[in-house]
Amino acid sequence: MSRKRKTGLKDVYQILEDVRKIRIEHVESMFMRSAPCSKYTENAISDRLIEGTSSLGSNLLQNLKIAQDTLRDYGHFREADALTDVLINCAQLPELGGLGLTEHTDLTEEQDSEVLFLVSAWWEALNSADRAKAFPTPLRTRPEGRRGMTLSEKIFSLHDIDQRGSVAPGDLIRVDVDWVIASEASWADIIGHGVNVQPPSETRNIP
Repeated sequence: MSRKRKTGLKDVYQILEDVRKIRIEHVESMFMRSAPCSKYTENAISDRLIEGTSSLGSNLLQNLKIAQDTLRDYGHFREADALTDVLINCAQLPELGGLGLTEHTDLTEEQDSEVLFLVSAWWEALNSADRAKAFPTPLRTRPEGRRGMTLSEKIFSLHDIDQRGSVAPGDLIRVDVDWVIASEASWADIIGHGVNVQPPSETRNIP
């Protein structure tokens, strides 16, 4: 059981580093010095002893609370608040869209994976919010050498994570998470209306 507990908390910290570039350096052992901070990590949390981390939770949800307290101690309040949303979602009844889990539930590997997916999604949403605050400045004229784009291509280009400035047919791009969700929701709404609207006919508009 102790190995599973460590692994659960370690996985949370690994997601934190992968998604938000924040490294918890005491993750390998709560009381042993860990490896040096990666050069790709923007925010490093010291590997000094952190009060309360010696007592790991009995399941992943309890370990999320430990990670939440650690993040707050070091001023990463947005990431900690995101874990609050994850815990609320986990506790919600399945009929209300939650997972129906508690801090005393003996989680299966599948349930652990679902919880970790939620953690990753909520932290990735913070990245999306950060990108939304830094949209590129609109251009008054088209840069020399850039092909003209259709309206759809301009929309794709605006939401391109790499911000290359233009897209062309056949390009493979990554777009913001929020844009994907909005796009899927829009299509679902369009399809719903299409089912309810009768197909056009030559006499449809005749009184």
